[in-house]
Amino acid sequence: LALKEWYHPIKMYGISKLAVAIYTKEIARRTKQEDVVVCAVHPGVANTNLFRHVPWYFNMILSPLLYTIFKRPLDGAQCLLHCILSDDLVSGGYYQECKLFHASKQAECVS
Repeated sequence: LALKEWYHPIKMYGISKLAVAIYTKEIARRTKQEDVVVCAVHPGVANTNLFRHVPWYFNMILSPLLYTIFKRPLDGAQCLLHCILSDDLVSGGYYQECKLFHASKQAECVS
């Protein structure tokens, strides 16, 4: 994709999350007759190396938040573990904080 003229990391992050939600719904639709459950999981904002590509001065500003507001990686993994271990999930669902969460209207309108 030739996105260099208008590439914006935050906008691309949002588009990638929308793509995951749409893809999850489509895979759930295609596997409806099988014994398969497909879920999208949002771990929340966790203190990982996600910010390794931002400028150093941004990291200096962000560092205090990484250790006070953001989740630890282990805490961020809890929703994923819940979806792996739970028996009562909705296939095609979007899970956040270990609960079924309604994704954006753009993701919901896909059939």
